[in-house]
Amino acid sequence: MTAKVQLADPITKEQNQTIFAMPKEGGIVRFPVTLPDNAIKDDFYNVTLTLVCDANNAEDNLTMELTVNYTPLDPSSTKPDSSLAKAAFYAEQGLWLDALNALAAIAKEEPKEWQEFLESGDLKPGRRPPWWNVAKESKRPPLLTDHRRKYQRILMGWTIPSAWKRFLWQSRGIWIATPTVTAMVILLRFTGILQVLEWQSYDAGVRLLPRHEDERIVIVGIDERDVTYLNTPIIDDQLLAKILTKLKAQQPAAIGLDLYRDLPMPPGTDELAAVFTSTPNLVGIEKVAGKPGIETVNPPPLLKENNQVGANDLIIDADNIVRRGFIYLVRDGEPHYSFGLHLALRFLDSLKIYPEPVREGSDDFRLNQVTFSPSSRTAVVIFGRTMGAFNY
Repeated sequence: MTAKVQLADPITKEQNQTIFAMPKEGGIVRFPVTLPDNAIKDDFYNVTLTLVCDANNAEDNLTMELTVNYTPLDPSSTKPDSSLAKAAFYAEQGLWLDALNALAAIAKEEPKEWQEFLESGDLKPGRRPPWWNVAKESKRPPLLTDHRRKYQRILMGWTIPSAWKRFLWQSRGIWIATPTVTAMVILLRFTGILQVLEWQSYDAGVRLLPRHEDERIVIVGIDERDVTYLNTPIIDDQLLAKILTKLKAQQPAAIGLDLYRDLPMPPGTDELAAVFTSTPNLVGIEKVAGKPGIETVNPPPLLKENNQVGANDLIIDADNIVRRGFIYLVRDGEPHYSFGLHLALRFLDSLKIYPEPVREGSDDFRLNQVTFSPSSRTAVVIFGRTMGAFNY
């Protein structure tokens, strides 16, 4: 069986190695730990002791790892002569390896002093263990030249205090794992792989919110039963004018007409025009985003003239679910308020609450004591043109 001792510099990766054959008898084995020529005070090194049980199978080897610090001897100190005094002297200097070597040497070099040492501690001197010195079998690879080692330490930040060096080395797993995991998450987020999980988490949170019905809002809809009853897929202007007149009689704060009516649908076109003109709290719709003339829809002309039109464009996520809405869109330099924002502002106007800018040059605005900040700016490319949009 052979043993191998490696002393490695954790920064420069320089290694010093000692290989020796293990004695067949139990006892004390002494071998030199060779430090680099330019070792600096408080440098720390990794020491690995390996018992090679099977040269062909490294898994059967026994390994012990430890870290040692280099503490040079104080040059002003006087070195004692006797081995026992040397052991005490080295211990006072913090040179524990030398202290242990001095104690171990007493048994071989000064048997009488060794026996006295044991008796002073009320210990029975047993059979003296054999002493094996394997210093001649030490093998040391060539070291870096002084010039290269000096600059390698400078380049690798060897001027860091020893306490920090130990801390950084002992916690190296954190410094490696943290940026690696962070980079992986950023990469997954950038590629959109985590988008589905984010949507599902958001939806689960929304479903947990308590349901709240606002009695101040009434929705008058047109469903399949109405279409069957009227026997027409499109409501003409006359019927639409009657419906709006009845709603107007209830004196609501705002009326939202979520129907495209950019073209007349006779009969009753004049009646509908009269309702549009006489109802300042009526808001129609238009579709702003999309290819002009193909995906866009113009607003009712009369409502457009009085700034009573809102964009009803929706933000549909990749899973065909609407989770956000536009505050307003900017197309060709002209802002278009969303349908919902128009209705909300008209309702708040009845309560004498008006929007105020938070600060000059900012997109944030304030309603009473509440400040609204558009969460993100969305860029929509339409035939080579860019249309900006603020969403919530």
